[in-house]
Amino acid sequence: MSRALRVDGAAWVLLSASLCLAAIAVTAACAKMGSAPAATPLGQALDWQPALGLSQPWRLWTCAWVHGTAAHLAVNVAGGAVIAFVGWRARLAPAAAVAWLLAWPGTQALMAAIGDAPMEAAMPHYFGLSGVLHAGVIVLGLSLAAWPPAPARAPASARGRDTPRAMTRERWIGAAIVAGTLAKVALEAPWHLAPRPSEALGIAVAPIAHACGVGAGLLAWMAVRLIDSLRR
Repeated sequence: MSRALRVDGAAWVLLSASLCLAAIAVTAACAKMGSAPAATPLGQALDWQPALGLSQPWRLWTCAWVHGTAAHLAVNVAGGAVIAFVGWRARLAPAAAVAWLLAWPGTQALMAAIGDAPMEAAMPHYFGLSGVLHAGVIVLGLSLAAWPPAPARAPASARGRDTPRAMTRERWIGAAIVAGTLAKVALEAPWHLAPRPSEALGIAVAPIAHACGVGAGLLAWMAVRLIDSLRR
């Protein structure tokens, strides 16, 4: 099983599927309450609220499962599916999934680090997968850009596609993903903190969550890579 996780990126796919399926389940449960999911008692028991700080730590995880509208959920689940597919095709090692797992609560923790007062004034409630998905994208991009040498992953005879040329292509793709994600987040001007209304999604999009997701993904990836290098 450990070999399968290492070779085909199953751990990465499993994490993405868990995030998306939990979000679907919570949204379905909230929908039965007869109002917008995020406005239901269940949604408000699970979302992240700056006023509460870190006094209810479970919200660092559960807020990712709450969504404001069906369109909001659909876009995030589609994004999670794309990230899962690319990670599976890249056969990311379990370490990448561990980094993404750490960045999941880390995204909200970074928002909390900004300060309760400014975050509450700008965004009393936060929910959705978008911040965590941005963390996943940056971990994915960094993992591809820093693709380890072929001998470190598996015997060359077992990996027909891991030629130097293919690995160089992987690195360029990873670098492009990282650069594109950083550019997107910068263009969203997250330093303003305030969410931006989205008519298409029926919610207000939170650029600061995207930026914190990128930051959490970067920090988690660096930590996991450091631990991995010290173990070798």
